[in-house]
Amino acid sequence: MAGGGEIRGVKARSLLKVFVVFALILGVSTTQIGTVSAARPTDTYFTFVGPLEIELDIDVLPSGVVKITLHRVVWGVDGDWEGEWVHSGFATISPNGAFFAFAKGTFTGSVLGHTGTVDFVIHTHGSWPPGGDFEFKFDKITILGGTGHLANIHGQGTGYEDYFHVRVHFAP
Repeated sequence: MAGGGEIRGVKARSLLKVFVVFALILGVSTTQIGTVSAARPTDTYFTFVGPLEIELDIDVLPSGVVKITLHRVVWGVDGDWEGEWVHSGFATISPNGAFFAFAKGTFTGSVLGHTGTVDFVIHTHGSWPPGGDFEFKFDKITILGGTGHLANIHGQGTGYEDYFHVRVHFAP
């Protein structure tokens, strides 16, 4: 098409002008035209490595509930997400073994080649019966927002033990 070639009898420059005018009428900027596909949800997968660092307090309350305060936990991350997770939160284990944890933190690294940070929350449910082994039921992760090239990331997902599946999309 160099030199003003034709497509089905219409000059390429004319088609480009019509396309740009049509996009402006619809209110789509030319920078958005190149990133429309980025708004489609994409399944991502990653695993935790570590923990690399952990600071916590453990208290047994008079009711028999075990309360774990997570001051700082650092994990390495491998997969479609590459980088480091840092979070804090709490966990409780009831006398019958019901386990619940909540954490809020920040991921720093890249997601599908986009770099920046991602703020997130994780809810974990499981059981840890007296004298028994810990058993995960599920994890739920929710993305709260991001910075850098991850500023427009949105998504949520689930996990089991150290393996996560998060459906993400990039949209303003």
